[in-house]
This record gives sequence, structure tokens and C-alpha cells, in this order.
Amino acid sequence: PPLSNTFHAAALDELLSHLDSTGAIEVTARRADSNAAAAQRARGAASTAAGGLYVSGAVPGARPRHWHLLGFGSGGAAALAFACNHASGPYAGSLASVVTLNAFARTDSQMSAVMHASENVFACFPAERRDLADSYFSRFLFSDDYLRKVTPEGAQRRLAAADNPITPGGRAALCRGVLANEDLRSRLPSAPVPIIAVQSTEGALVTATSAEEVSAGRDVRHVTAPDPNETPAAGKALRGVALPRATPQLLPPGVMPALSHVLSTRGGRALVVWVAAGHELRLETPAGILQLLTVMADPESAVEEADARQDEVAIAAARGGRADAAAAAAASVAPP
Repeated sequence: PPLSNTFHAAALDELLSHLDSTGAIEVTARRADSNAAAAQRARGAASTAAGGLYVSGAVPGARPRHWHLLGFGSGGAAALAFACNHASGPYAGSLASVVTLNAFARTDSQMSAVMHASENVFACFPAERRDLADSYFSRFLFSDDYLRKVTPEGAQRRLAAADNPITPGGRAALCRGVLANEDLRSRLPSAPVPIIAVQSTEGALVTATSAEEVSAGRDVRHVTAPDPNETPAAGKALRGVALPRATPQLLPPGVMPALSHVLSTRGGRALVVWVAAGHELRLETPAGILQLLTVMADPESAVEEADARQDEVAIAAARGGRADAAAAAAASVAPP
């Protein structure tokens, strides 16, 4: 079968079901109840090992661990298909959200043209020349501003730094899969899970209107990220984010209340984060993406830490020392 969005979603469902049943990971309510029963049988043991999982203080009916499904590009299209086809049932109550970076609900005319052209080009490359496939496809991945900043050669080196084992033939198969994708526009509004869509505005592969289609029919909040090609002012730090000292805060203003609103329900809501960058967000704005994902993984700790650090900046400024305030601001974005 073609490697379409629904094919990948079904394969992921099968994989998660197997790993959950063996205890390798915990992603369903069924697994949480099983672990809770094991803990009760241990008569209140502080923690119970269950196939590599450790459940502390578990009781029958305990809420399963929340997890987020993250998808990049065509992987995001597969994540959206998972939301439509598999988010209910055993994953209800455990799948907290679907997070996508430049995903799409359908293969539009622009995407279709790129996939057809790329399939033909990849078919001409020798199997061992994966570098040629990287070089060709990179023309669709970066914004003009980013290329001016790092040069096309620099962008290509950064892209090649992470080894991609997929052969040109495999990439051609993936192109055919995208062309066979199911159009999810009519089904996404009723998918029983919140959707967080990070969307580039300068991408040549996925159009900006894709985010509108992904979030259509939902209660939507929109936030705009600071321009990654500008130097924003220092802001709040986030616990556990390993950023260089004096790295600026790249989270969009208002993202915390928007995230809280969207994640407080099983479905029917969406958050769109607009980023002035190209398709390859992991290279153009890595710190901003890392901060957003860190907040989602542990929002309460992130907010507490951010507020505490920001208070230090305000106190230093109130004492009238610009140097003290600047030092506090720099410390607020340094890793804890």
C-alpha cells in the first residue's frame, strides 16, 4: 500500500498498542488501570515495577500518563490522521494533544507539484547518493532570510549534520504516499483531541493556509512567535531548557493562557502558533521550538520557574540599578 497519512497512522497505532501491552510504555487508560491494580496488590508499596514502568502511589482508576503526539511535515499529516482514526478508544484520557509543525490536512496543488517533481528526481539518483537527495530537497526547506543569514552552503551543512538513512528510492516512495494522502478536512473538526499547529509563514513547501485548514471548525487561538531573524529582548526562563547564556525568550506572547485554554478539553479546540520562518523550523528556530515543547511537557513547573525568574528582574529594576536589572535579565534566560 502507499505510505500515506492513514497508513502511517495505522502503523503507529499498532506499534503503540504492542508497546503498551508489553509494558514498555504507558499510553492507554487500560495500561494505567493494569498498573494501578498491580500497585494495589503490592499493598501500598511506594512504587511498583511493571515491565519497565514504575508507578508511584497508583490506585485503581488512576489517570493514565498524558502524552503528546508530535509530527513534522508529512509526519504531522500522519499525526492528524491518527487524531481522526485512533484518538478515541484506548487512548481517550491519555493522549493530551496532537502537535504539528508545518502539517497539512490535504495534499494541495502546491504540495502535489513538489511531490511529483521530487519523485521523478529521486528516481534518477543512485541508492548510495543520499546526499544528492538532501541537496535537491533543501531548496524547499529554508526561508530567504535564513539563507541570507547562514548562506545556502551553511544551511546545507546543517541539514546534512543529522544523518538521514532514507535512500532516494525510499524518498520517492514517501512522495507517492503524500500524493495518496486522505483529505482530512471534513473529519478534523470532530477529532477528539486538542490540536497545536506550529505554522511557518515563509515556507515554500506547506502553504500558510494549511494551518487554517487544520484548525477549521474549532475554537481557535492564534499567537505569533517573535521573528527568529531578529534579536528579541530577554524574557522568562524555563526549567530544564538547555540554552546558551543570555539566549532570549522565544515563546510567543500570550502562549501560556492560550495553551491552558486549548489543553483543558478533550477536543474541539486548537492553537495556531505563527512563525516567520521556512519549513525546517528545527534549524531556523530551534530554541523557540524547544521552549514550546518544554512548556507543554511540564506547564506548571515552567510557569512557576518563569514567574520566579521574572520577579527577580522586576525587583532588580525597582531598586534602580540598570546593571543589576540587566544581569538579572541575563540570568533569567540562562539554564538553571
